[in-house]
Amino acid sequence: CSRSPFGLLELRTALEEAGQQEVARLHRSTDAIGLIASVTPMLGLLGTVVGMVGAFDTLSVSEGVAKPDQLAGNISVALITTVLGLVVAIPCTAVYSYLRNRVDSLVADIGDLIEELASHVEQGAGTPAKQPPAASARTQPPKPQPQGARGG
Repeated sequence: CSRSPFGLLELRTALEEAGQQEVARLHRSTDAIGLIASVTPMLGLLGTVVGMVGAFDTLSVSEGVAKPDQLAGNISVALITTVLGLVVAIPCTAVYSYLRNRVDSLVADIGDLIEELASHVEQGAGTPAKQPPAASARTQPPKPQPQGARGG
């Protein structure tokens, strides 16, 4: 990173863009389970409606005097599809919520780390670079020798 503020701005921008791409990828990885959690109750409801339509059809064919065993099959379909929809949807909703909260927590942590890194880089950019001890020793002029040491 250069010593100009533009280099720091570019660093921040690059880190933010990379973070946004990663967040989008993490959210996409949870989309399937969210879709399952959303759709399965509707499929259960569809099965319930189909079962009830069948039960009412049985009643209409029997002219309103259907035996319980004639209705039981359709009512069973209605209840079983409702149960199956909920059995799938409830755990999927819980897992989806957990994963999304985890992603949001990671996003917050990464944001804090990006800010900390950018802050360290900014602090380092404001001070001159330190030279290693060996390099600074070579750049200093030789020390003058005392006059009396020559013997003359």
